[in-house]
Amino acid sequence: MQMYPAYKFSDVWDEYAVRFFSLLNEGYRVRHTNYLILSQISDLPNADKKARAEFYKNLEWASKHPSDILKPSNQGSSPDEIKKMLQG
Repeated sequence: MQMYPAYKFSDVWDEYAVRFFSLLNEGYRVRHTNYLILSQISDLPNADKKARAEFYKNLEWASKHPSDILKPSNQGSSPDEIKKMLQG
């Protein structure tokens, strides 16, 4: 309930268990991802150039819209191209 303050107790009881635990799992994943980013930010001044570059690359990747992961930079995102990517 702390992760989703709009939920009321009655909403939790009306929710399917699979959906509730999926939301709970995703909430914990997002929370720990934020903790990881905060810890990396605090270590960033002491990191070498390669670690800094990797941090910024990961942060940029995480900030993209989820549908962007299906579209590599050198390919389109038509259904046929996605099928080819997933098959091969």
